[in-house]
Amino acid sequence: MVRAGFAKPEFHCTVTHSVLFAVVVSALVALFSPHYAIFALVAILAHYAADIGSTVGLPLLWPFSKRKFTLAFFKDTGYWGWDMLIGYYKQPMAWVLEGAVIAFFAYRLYVVSA
Repeated sequence: MVRAGFAKPEFHCTVTHSVLFAVVVSALVALFSPHYAIFALVAILAHYAADIGSTVGLPLLWPFSKRKFTLAFFKDTGYWGWDMLIGYYKQPMAWVLEGAVIAFFAYRLYVVSA
């Protein structure tokens, strides 16, 4: 929504990062394909898992609670662009998290090709 110009950058990590949003989107996808609805739910929740490490916090229980949840692994350095990218990779936890993702994919590639 932000990248398309429909919302301001402050919109990111708001209501679109709630469990209710994930369930509603998955239910809409289920109208066309139950298989893809499960995939959509898992993909959205995986995105939340990636974002919850930021200090911005996610309103996971919206509209029932305005509380934002965060693991505070890394400081939010912006929404997009070089400043965000450079700021993110200056933090040690970024390398740990990215390294874990790369290790997982390398393992999966090894398992699938074996």
